[in-house]
Amino acid sequence: LRIEETLLKRRTAQILVRFRALLGALRDAQKRTLRDLDSMLASRFRSETEANLGVVKTLREAIEGPFRLPAPLSLSLAHYIQDLDFSMYNFDPPVLPAPPA
Repeated sequence: LRIEETLLKRRTAQILVRFRALLGALRDAQKRTLRDLDSMLASRFRSETEANLGVVKTLREAIEGPFRLPAPLSLSLAHYIQDLDFSMYNFDPPVLPAPPA
């Protein structure tokens, strides 16, 4: 009976050592995974921010540019509709000529 207890204690100790090694490997894998996710998210955030800045720059150049709107496209505040939810310019679209038959 004492031999079986000794064998059981030895086997339990081996299992505990192996379990701790596996737990350490799992913890390391988790750290690597979280680090990789952080870098991927940071990269995606940077690329989306750069894209948004590009759109803002393009819009700013279009709005603040030195060109003027052609006379038919000049804005009139009388036709500008302001609502709490949105703002828009109200105009009648030009009538397109009928396609040739």
